Amino acid sequence: MTVRAWPVKLPVLVVGTGMAGRTAAALIARWGLDVRLFEASSTRDPGRSAAEQPSEDVLDIWETIGISRRSVEAGGRIDDLLDQALAGLGVFTFWGYELAGLSLQDDLLRTSFRCRGGEVSFAGSHLVLSEAGAGPVLARVLTLSAGDGLEAGVLDAENLSWKVFFDANGWGGPALLGSYYTERATPPRWYGDSVLTTPDPTRPSIGAPTPGALIPDIAVGLPGRPRVRRLREVVRGGFTVLVADGRYSEKLYRAAVSVSTAPIDLVPLDGVHGGDRVVRALGMRAGEAWLIRPDACVAAVVAQDDPAALTRALLRALGHP
Repeated sequence: MTVRAWPVKLPVLVVGTGMAGRTAAALIARWGLDVRLFEASSTRDPGRSAAEQPSEDVLDIWETIGISRRSVEAGGRIDDLLDQALAGLGVFTFWGYELAGLSLQDDLLRTSFRCRGGEVSFAGSHLVLSEAGAGPVLARVLTLSAGDGLEAGVLDAENLSWKVFFDANGWGGPALLGSYYTERATPPRWYGDSVLTTPDPTRPSIGAPTPGALIPDIAVGLPGRPRVRRLREVVRGGFTVLVADGRYSEKLYRAAVSVSTAPIDLVPLDGVHGGDRVVRALGMRAGEAWLIRPDACVAAVVAQDDPAALTRALLRALGHP
């Protein structure tokens, strides 16, 4: 496979400080990337804040950037909570910077912004526009569904963020970024028809966890990780392979890391407090291994004793043909 390697780590540029834009900036920064946030207005317009109540899906995503359900339910201003999350993640906002132009030169995105001091230029690896849009303007330019409501924008931001991180590090294949647009046209957090998903015809498409579906968020406990209390927290550090027991763990893990240097973990559920509940909730059959994406959606279900099937599913989930 071809791996892109930029000579230096370039920042990801995010334009727009609405709820979706700030959530995207925070989620991308959570992965350790340098993020610059730009806003054409010189100050925030309080009228742009979301009036709708955050759904459980939105709260689930916000918790990954340090915004707790408790703080939202206690009446904390969401604007303030997002700003605190951004500050904690080291994201700086450039106020009064209006995007004036962009181009792709030497595999770099080059942008120009108008501001009080004139026009300034920034280079980046990716550009995220928090404006309503149907598709990419240039390669590695992505638009959020910011005009479609709080939930649509935040769900888009989660889908987009891990793909930008994996692409920026050269782990993503040619289909990874493009899958963002096809996946956001499907029901939220159900990607059964995605090019990244390995289908399983033996499982129903609705009603139970299946490839493409979001995994249930079950209370769990992991030895040595006292802060991890929910199943989705377990899987949000990269790709994760869940197995009922550890019989084939080493063989599966070696196979996965042999085809990609992307972050991947393998978790035998017999070593997890509450692992039996996870097995039941997933409907995990004997001898299965479940490949979970960084957004907690199922990428594939393969036989535990078939490492080759796991590597094929992993490459597919990374967007490689």
